[in-house]
Amino acid sequence: MWGNAILTRKPLEDGFTLELPRAGDDDLVEPAGAAHELAGIRYADADPGHREARCVVGGTVDGVAVATTHLTYVGREQRRRQAEAVRSAVADGDGPAIVTGDLNGPLDACELAALRAGFDDAFAEVGVPEGDDRRRSCGPWSIDHILVREFDVISCRVAREAGDLSDHWPVVADLRPR
Repeated sequence: MWGNAILTRKPLEDGFTLELPRAGDDDLVEPAGAAHELAGIRYADADPGHREARCVVGGTVDGVAVATTHLTYVGREQRRRQAEAVRSAVADGDGPAIVTGDLNGPLDACELAALRAGFDDAFAEVGVPEGDDRRRSCGPWSIDHILVREFDVISCRVAREAGDLSDHWPVVADLRPR
């Protein structure tokens, strides 16, 4: 599993790690005819890395449900099932929540619909629309996101000044509970 972590000054209550769905051998990486180099290829015939174990970690801090994840980078159907599992991990509560992570796609991608439902996009809340260069967090891509429920977003930005210790820059948001 990838090294997902939540760092907090206060104790994480009810902590959890849940394995996310992985594709089966006979599942197609992408449907036949899709505009992708792996269209029509079964996972059994693809690089094993395309089916790496992924997880979501989370818990509760001061009554706020928090979770972070790193979804698969290949296979939209696999990513859709993972996004649904992440939403299920935090959707049971009806209070404030924060979901962060490398979702490996723009937030408006169809496979991320489950995460858009019931959460506010921190960038959109401060007026930064999809496709805006200010969202770029990994080279030319906007694939790292902060989603919130029952929070006002004061600011949200990509911290490019963080340097190049990773192929991703951190996404930082200032939040205020509603």
